[in-house]
Amino acid sequence: MTHRIAVGVLVGPLGVLMCHRLPSARWYPDTWDFPGGHIEDGEGAGEALARELLEEIGVTVRAPASAPAFTVRDNVASPDGLHLSGWVLDTRSGVPANLATGEHSETRWLCPEDALGLNLAHRPYAEVLRHILRTDPRK
Repeated sequence: MTHRIAVGVLVGPLGVLMCHRLPSARWYPDTWDFPGGHIEDGEGAGEALARELLEEIGVTVRAPASAPAFTVRDNVASPDGLHLSGWVLDTRSGVPANLATGEHSETRWLCPEDALGLNLAHRPYAEVLRHILRTDPRK
């Protein structure tokens, strides 16, 4: 059974929001990830993203109607297979907080350049962060 995951790359004045996965996590332990989670049966990826961001970090976003900005497929670290869809989001309401303490040891705003030096959960995240650096209007 493939694990279907939706994540949000929240971009704001303080950089990008990332979550540190617990060292004891079953999948991708001790890595930095974007907030999000499993897409439940009968749920669209955008709906799952909105639900997971509210549950994990306490922010409300509108379920994206557009195609994801990036996807990740992994059959190595997750033997059942992983299909991750990610959206870059700059609009939200609420102040992010780590509400998923059973999954993350911390949630932190990071400069995309600094995030590139971390142990990222998925290799394609580096290209997402580089793209944000290239297109950041704050430069």
